[in-house]
Amino acid sequence: MLVMSLLSTAPVLAQGTSLGHFDVKAFADKPVYWPIGVTFNGKNLWYSQPSTASPDLFLVTPTGKLVRTLSITLPNTKGAIAWDGTDLWIASFAGESGSVTPQPFVFQVSTAGSGTLLKSLNLTAIFDVDQECGVIDGLAFDPSTGTLWVSPDVGCNFFASNICSIGFAYNIDTNGNLIRKIQFPFGVSGVAVANGNLYVADRCEPTSPTRGFGLIDKVDASGNVVSSFPIAQLDPKSWVEAIAFDPTTFGTCSIWAMQPYPVGRFTTQGSFEHADVAAYGIPCS
Repeated sequence: MLVMSLLSTAPVLAQGTSLGHFDVKAFADKPVYWPIGVTFNGKNLWYSQPSTASPDLFLVTPTGKLVRTLSITLPNTKGAIAWDGTDLWIASFAGESGSVTPQPFVFQVSTAGSGTLLKSLNLTAIFDVDQECGVIDGLAFDPSTGTLWVSPDVGCNFFASNICSIGFAYNIDTNGNLIRKIQFPFGVSGVAVANGNLYVADRCEPTSPTRGFGLIDKVDASGNVVSSFPIAQLDPKSWVEAIAFDPTTFGTCSIWAMQPYPVGRFTTQGSFEHADVAAYGIPCS
């Protein structure tokens, strides 16, 4: 009832209004890439960073204060993450330095204590149809259906002459069976389910006045864009990896976005560490 009260009295904000952000302070010791995953557990935020060392999962407050870390060992480095109300789902960031297998996986993990692996889903058969790799940027749990949405990294589209010309989101059950697939005419990284609506992170450079670098799109069941808003450029050349729904923190509905940005030379370890996490207001319907 408290949540309903908050939402019923929430201010009406323009979609994409900036609600808050913080710089990611806790980094994995040996990063393979920038921080990737972000998800909201009803109070705080989990985020992930692909790494060859532990810890690589971090729980922080909505203002960025570190609460705890999780160091569970999985067959792959860690990419996108999602919260189902009880457990954490962790997607692979395979195919990069330090990963054991290039296959795409999603793991269900209990965060109690030191963490327990509950289930492993191998999505190779689903990804192979579209020649996608095991780097997963987007993962979301849909509480209305009890299913997951998964989206591969834009860089997986190596088969395309223009990686920004195609993207995918796969709806799977919690046993790894494909329910349906959406193909987009633009590159997609993160995916989130908010109020029963699907949102995707549109990663690519502008190709028209309505498509752009760092957009978050609300899409319909066929992948058509219903509405969009741009991310704030909190640091030079930031983009969106993962996104996550948050209905409570700000007294209105919002989407959190993991926004990495390069610092120094790409070949140095330091360039793999930096990111902001930002929240944007969306309609509560």
